[in-house]
Amino acid sequence: MKFKTRLFLFYITGLGLVAVLSAAYFINFEESRVRRTTEENLYIQAKLVAGKVIGEGLNNQPLINAVASEAARDIEARVTIVNAEGNVIGDSAEDPSKMDNHRDRPEIKEALLGELGTDRRLSKTIDRDLIYIAYPIKVGDQIIGVVRLAKDQKELNRFLFRLRLLIILSVLAVALFALFFGVVTIRHFTDPINELQRVAHSFAGGDLAERVRYFGRDELGDLGLAFNSMAQRLAESFAMLGAEKRKLEVILETLSDGILVIDRDLKVILTNTAADLIFGFGGGDVRGRPVMEVVLNHHLLDLIQEVNSSRQPKENELTLYYPRNRQLQVFIAPLKDETGNLTGSVTALRDLSQLRHLERVRQDFVGNVSHELRTPITSVKAMTETLLAGARNDEAMLVRYLNEINNESDRMNNLVNDLLDLAKLDAKVEINREPFDLVELFEEIQEGLALKGEQARDFAVNLPAEPLPQVFANRDRIKQVLINLLDNAFKYTSVEGQIRLSVWLEGNWVKIAVADTGIGIPQSELGRIFERFYRVDKARSRAGGGTGLGLAIVKHIVEGHGGRIEVESSLNKGSVFSFTLPVVKEG
Repeated sequence: MKFKTRLFLFYITGLGLVAVLSAAYFINFEESRVRRTTEENLYIQAKLVAGKVIGEGLNNQPLINAVASEAARDIEARVTIVNAEGNVIGDSAEDPSKMDNHRDRPEIKEALLGELGTDRRLSKTIDRDLIYIAYPIKVGDQIIGVVRLAKDQKELNRFLFRLRLLIILSVLAVALFALFFGVVTIRHFTDPINELQRVAHSFAGGDLAERVRYFGRDELGDLGLAFNSMAQRLAESFAMLGAEKRKLEVILETLSDGILVIDRDLKVILTNTAADLIFGFGGGDVRGRPVMEVVLNHHLLDLIQEVNSSRQPKENELTLYYPRNRQLQVFIAPLKDETGNLTGSVTALRDLSQLRHLERVRQDFVGNVSHELRTPITSVKAMTETLLAGARNDEAMLVRYLNEINNESDRMNNLVNDLLDLAKLDAKVEINREPFDLVELFEEIQEGLALKGEQARDFAVNLPAEPLPQVFANRDRIKQVLINLLDNAFKYTSVEGQIRLSVWLEGNWVKIAVADTGIGIPQSELGRIFERFYRVDKARSRAGGGTGLGLAIVKHIVEGHGGRIEVESSLNKGSVFSFTLPVVKEG
């Protein structure tokens, strides 16, 4: 809640409380005064009537009744005269003989005890709300009767209502005037404070161009001038600091190496984007956190502590295991102030993971290609040497060896073709895409399988009931994917097994699945089957003429179309390879 609002609420609460208390006090005071005056007047009138009654005597009832009636006309009140036994002997409003004994009336009781009796109640006789004053009639020390005056409170209540209304309106008028005066006064004091607050918020938000308006020669005016002067100096200082900071940020962000600036208490002061990526900060602010909590690597922490102790730079290579395995080259140098005291350290981290990975991939690739080529070359050379040594004279052996040489040549040719395909895919050459009908492609593949004699197995194509939209892809590449997957399915499924080619629509994608009931793949091997030259059953793969590159090519083609490929398999129960392709967008 704003200060101005709180001050106004405090003021209006106090003003309202004072107004209510003042109105209550004056109303109570005036009502008491009016009632007291009325009772005093009635008391005097009752005393005068009592004097007349004593002069006339209580035995002459008609005369007493006449005295009551005459007195009632003079004082405009009901007059009742009661003897010491409570019997009414005179009344200005009713026939005394028909009236009840009044000894039990509260005011009569008090008067018969020698006191002035008063009461307010509804009169059963005339059905009006009356105020009663009873005055004892004494002869010497003996009370011989009571004079009671009853005044109708209706007129008094009207007067009191008008009096209350006048008091309330007067207090309300004074309160409204005080409220207006208070609002003006509060505004006079809070406007300068609000202005200072507005400028202070602008300063806090980094906008130092705002200035406080001059408020005169009082303390608030001096404070405003001080604010303006402070803003000017801060703007100049921040401009210099901002320029230096921007230079530093540009330098840090353009560095491909990760930078960690750490204070002497081993807490992070500054990082750049490269460091955030290396340690997986996820864009979070790690400043002020302990370096061990951030990097989660004891070797790096030990190197930093060694630099802090020796105050000499160090260079090393280490492995980072979290958030993922990385090979890092680390260079750490101490930070010192102008007096030479150690204030922290700067750590530069160069990620060698990709370089090391490429080296391993190159080595593995060369090793795999060499291994894959060595086997057929060795076989061809051995069979050639055997034929040259004289086996060519044996016609059966000559034919068999020539067939084997032809098979090995085909194997090497397939390997070279697959390597060329992978080279093209790795080069990320733009794939020519066009809309085409998957059903027609399935029929074409079925015909090709029939020509090869594969239809002798339990093979079927499952199509959805609804017509499929055309897909937007390279038809030849997708045909290559399907042939590779179906070739593997036929290769690893027995003659009694089943092979199914299915397709269905999922949103803006078509999903294609090749399922078989073959030998399956162990769960431990599923994560590696798309690697180059990786085989689950190496002996059987080579015996079938496989190069170990088919699934790698399939993955490259599918992902090159923006789709994804998945595999589900259980050992000796079969496998399901599925992938997605984008459909042609309407319009």
